[in-house]
Amino acid sequence: MLPPRRPCHTARALPCFHPERFAASAAILLLTAQPILAQEPVDPLLLPGIVVTATNVPMGREALPTPASVLTGESLREQGISTVAQALEAIPALAVARSGTEGAQTSIFMRGGESDYVKVLVDGVPLNEAGGGMDLADLSTDQVERIEVVRGPASVLYGSDAVSGVVQIFTRRGRGGPSFEASALGGRGQQAHDSGQYSLMDGSATLAGSAGDLSYSLGGARSWTEGAYPYNNERTFHAANARVGWDGGGAVRAALSTRVSNSEAGFPTDGAGNLVDENALIDRRRWTTSAQVTTRISPRLETELQLGVTSRRQLSLDEPDGPADTLGVFASRLESELTRGSADLRLNADLDRATLTIGAAQEVSRGSTSYESESEWGPTSADATYDRSNSAAYFQVLAEPLADLHVTTGGRVDHNEAYGRFDTYRAGLSWSFRPDARLRGAVGRAFREPTFAENFGSGFGDVGSEELLPERTRSWEFGAEATVGGILVGATWFDQVFRNMIQYTAAGDDPTDPNYANVGAAESKGLELTGEGALGRVGVSGSYTYLRTRVLDPGLATDETFVEGEPLLRRPAHSASLTARMRLDGGVLGLRANRVGEREDMDFGAGFPAPRVVLPAHTTVDLSGEYEIPSGLDADTRLLVRIENLLDEDFESIRGFPGLGRVVRIGVRVGLGGGS
Repeated sequence: MLPPRRPCHTARALPCFHPERFAASAAILLLTAQPILAQEPVDPLLLPGIVVTATNVPMGREALPTPASVLTGESLREQGISTVAQALEAIPALAVARSGTEGAQTSIFMRGGESDYVKVLVDGVPLNEAGGGMDLADLSTDQVERIEVVRGPASVLYGSDAVSGVVQIFTRRGRGGPSFEASALGGRGQQAHDSGQYSLMDGSATLAGSAGDLSYSLGGARSWTEGAYPYNNERTFHAANARVGWDGGGAVRAALSTRVSNSEAGFPTDGAGNLVDENALIDRRRWTTSAQVTTRISPRLETELQLGVTSRRQLSLDEPDGPADTLGVFASRLESELTRGSADLRLNADLDRATLTIGAAQEVSRGSTSYESESEWGPTSADATYDRSNSAAYFQVLAEPLADLHVTTGGRVDHNEAYGRFDTYRAGLSWSFRPDARLRGAVGRAFREPTFAENFGSGFGDVGSEELLPERTRSWEFGAEATVGGILVGATWFDQVFRNMIQYTAAGDDPTDPNYANVGAAESKGLELTGEGALGRVGVSGSYTYLRTRVLDPGLATDETFVEGEPLLRRPAHSASLTARMRLDGGVLGLRANRVGEREDMDFGAGFPAPRVVLPAHTTVDLSGEYEIPSGLDADTRLLVRIENLLDEDFESIRGFPGLGRVVRIGVRVGLGGGS
């Protein structure tokens, strides 16, 4: 029996979700069938042209209704790219903003959405904080097998936060005989404010391989830098990663992976980028564990269980600068912890010309904060704890009802302790009307849940509301791809509207009134152009993005941050990227250029109220190379060189925080054994 229809006039005024309509659509698609699930257990991450994140089922890129980018760990290491944020700079319609030097808070904006509109996962486990916030500062590439970036809403599979896209990091796999790889680099960079140069060092090591049904990978990394500011900017970073996989003859496959990282950095700047503090520091620790079990019940039926937990602890500490430091708030200590546990169980069924997925997900989030300060008005302290759970049920149908036509449909119902029920859907198709050309399109709906502060905040001037609804979006896109002269070129037009955007206001008739409300609205639309292929021994890829964002409803905003008719901050209207890699006898030479057009920001160092400013366009060029050198050992020894911002371009991605100048790294990588 079909579940009863929910009336369209609910108190929360959420759009109606009619399960019977989705079921009818699914039934029509399932009447024509072709197997999509692989009949033999093959790790899809080892197959070129396969994407997992877009559908949670391994699919060829030509069958996807939305664009996806794949970055392999091997290519990232060849280019000397050491952070995930650096890797993402070349992704179409994605902007990166960092508030200072290495280790400073790093945010990403995809397709013009907010910085908390991108779901980030490691081996299937979400890293975002409750409410979507994600700082990429401590995500390194040392143990990355590949990174998949899916553009467009994906809440049907991933729930909250997957509003404008998903980034999934898969950690390194072990295969073949035992192998060991280690690298060490040292370098120099140009300090900000023309204060001289600073030193830096990076190192990593990996042991990987397989034995029978068991595969393993174990690695670690460490980096250190004096920092680009003249004082209190030293940073140390440590990370370790382990993964064990087991293939029980194809009937059962399991994997367990865990990653821990710790960074400690001094931060001399205030919110406007001014050098003001000689001893403020931030210590961050993150632990993520993922467990996956896949059981093939029959040649056409399998179950997948994904369990995960991520825990983040951050300590911000600012001791008195000296005995005379007794004015204002002269000392503070803020410690926050967040733990998110998740479980996702899904059933995949091959039904001739379609794959049906039915799933259920459960998530529990817990957070706590502790604050202490010393000021000229006396000591203060505050503590708070929060928790929230969410359950969901979803389905997805991947079908090929006609030759060369791939159809994707899906729906999801989430129920949250705080905001109640929210329904999402998506539908799309990809039609290969010629062997070398295809059309694709998609429509969808996605959401972002409120943060803990927005729901439960209870401090002075920060009162949350449990009546808040999730921020939501509706989107559509249309695109085409074709191979021209051996180059795969593509174009995608996208259009998204964001509503129920949560805003803060300090004004209120009563101090107990909530400071947050669902009142804002904005839109984002644009064009993505891409190309990739090979010109002889040179592999090339490039992209251009035109982006137009606009505030539709300023809501409670009383300053220049959210103005009706104006663009959203820190999103460039024009951006482009070009990457070229040439294979040489014994080495690889790479060049990457990123162009970021003008974008608007707020100048918080120019007084109150802060005015809007336009950050100038800039172009950064990175050069990388590796070359095999004789070592006299039974090992693959390579010389590594990477020069970031080769032309020493002056730029800002956030007003008041200069980007890094030219940075030169030189080192070696040694590999022993084979297979990894």
